[in-house]
Amino acid sequence: MTSNEVIISPGHYQKPMFKERMTTKQWRAIVLAERDYTIFAGTMTPLVAKKIVCGIVEVSKDLSSHPLYHADGRPKEARRD
Repeated sequence: MTSNEVIISPGHYQKPMFKERMTTKQWRAIVLAERDYTIFAGTMTPLVAKKIVCGIVEVSKDLSSHPLYHADGRPKEARRD
């Protein structure tokens, strides 16, 4: 690990609606290192950032295409055939 590498919080791996705030400089370092994704519930899930105020973004998972969770974080029900 280099001195300028940014580590995302473990909450992204454990909680569906986890959000983390960081500076835009930290987020840019994550994107440039191509680490803007996480493995959540066995599926590679992209991370997205929303600008909060000047220089601060809120990072969360994009669950819209996740097979086990709805976009709002609710678990999808298992199909019963």
